[in-house]
Amino acid sequence: MRYRFSRHEEMQFGSPRGGERIYVKDGIMRDGRIIARTVRAYFDSGAYTRLSSYAVVKCAAHIPGPYTIPNVSADVYCVFTNRTPATAMRGFGVTALDFALECQMDKGATAIGMDPLEYRILNAYRDGDMKAHRREAKNCALIECAQVAAEKANWPLREEFRRMSSRQGGGAARAGGSIDRTRAPAPAAPARAPASTPQRVSYERPTPAAPPPHTPPPAAPPRSAPPPPAASPAGSTHGAPRFSSVFGTRRR
Repeated sequence: MRYRFSRHEEMQFGSPRGGERIYVKDGIMRDGRIIARTVRAYFDSGAYTRLSSYAVVKCAAHIPGPYTIPNVSADVYCVFTNRTPATAMRGFGVTALDFALECQMDKGATAIGMDPLEYRILNAYRDGDMKAHRREAKNCALIECAQVAAEKANWPLREEFRRMSSRQGGGAARAGGSIDRTRAPAPAAPARAPASTPQRVSYERPTPAAPPPHTPPPAAPPRSAPPPPAASPAGSTHGAPRFSSVFGTRRR
């Protein structure tokens, strides 16, 4: 038997993405470095929590975004409302926050009169940086991605920002000592092709070698009859295990 929602029923009973309201405030130095960020966010979970509480945790961990900010404060609330219970969608608590943070980055760049892409490059994670939730940043590539995007879009970048690298200037190098804390440019990178030159990436796979001559596999021995399925535990309507993404455990 199948049951199909009408459009009205889908809008009334189908679980939507939870609504979010996010407030962001940054502390920015005159040279463009973000030194503090405070965030207050509210997640509309509807009448039941479902996975909204886990989405709140993911949101709180992602509040600095892909940027090094030494001082971060966040208050994120999962709020019950008289609405259809929300559930997880793509991004799982991060999508709307990312949109809010990138809007904030544009506002910050405008406030200090800095190019928005250079502003992002200046504050981007470098290898060895410590994230707000005490995880070390590794394999960073935002600076290189921004440089390539600027080149493809003919977006002007100053030479010092073209020379920056995600592999230098982070971690202990920026924490103290004689190294410049403003994330000095890395050594000059090899010259790139002019932006007007079309760059193509080949996605063709190499031609595989000819397979060896086929030989028939040996005959499989006869199999015995499979054992009967185990009985479902008490209180269960079926015997299939379910996986909890919140606690990482299997339960029946």
